[in-house]
Amino acid sequence: MKRIPKQKRSLMKYEALLRAALLEFSEHGYTRTTSKTIAAGAGVATGSFYQYFEDKNDILYRLVSNRFESLKARYFELSENTPDHYDDLDYLAANIARILDVMIEFHEEMSGFHALIHHRRHIDPKLDEIIRGFDQAFEDRVSHLVRLYKPGVPAASFVVKAIAEGVVHGFVFDKPHKIKKQAVIAQGAQAILNYLTGDTL
Repeated sequence: MKRIPKQKRSLMKYEALLRAALLEFSEHGYTRTTSKTIAAGAGVATGSFYQYFEDKNDILYRLVSNRFESLKARYFELSENTPDHYDDLDYLAANIARILDVMIEFHEEMSGFHALIHHRRHIDPKLDEIIRGFDQAFEDRVSHLVRLYKPGVPAASFVVKAIAEGVVHGFVFDKPHKIKKQAVIAQGAQAILNYLTGDTL
């Protein structure tokens, strides 16, 4: 990856290219998005694209890193105080619901883009490596919290993460009819809470 520019004018072009690429990937998919369409969307010459990025994969990797850093910051902020309230089940349920809400909102912001990277990670080893790095950070935080409720259950953090991802991806990508987001969040939070506080191993 090329370095992020520091001069104001160059930084403005760089950020315009990122915004244009996000829109292009979201609306037109991977194949139809090119350095030329991204540059046109940003209102700059195609040559300017190559000043800041190697190719469309390079800008895709940068977008994925930026977006997941944003989600990680939001998630870590919400989960930070949970250990202090681990015995308050109302607090825990509300906090899980807030985390699910943030994750759904994050995926809904650019659902086409997230569907694209969800598919491409399985055929692009570098993209998969980037996402796995963030997955590991989330899993470490989940493991830290889950150990409070399921000590000695190695698979518990995976199960909690799988429930959360199933709720989020199912709602955003499958677009179920006549099911309201708040109902999905409430029932998803309750499913995670039941697992954490129940006797099931």
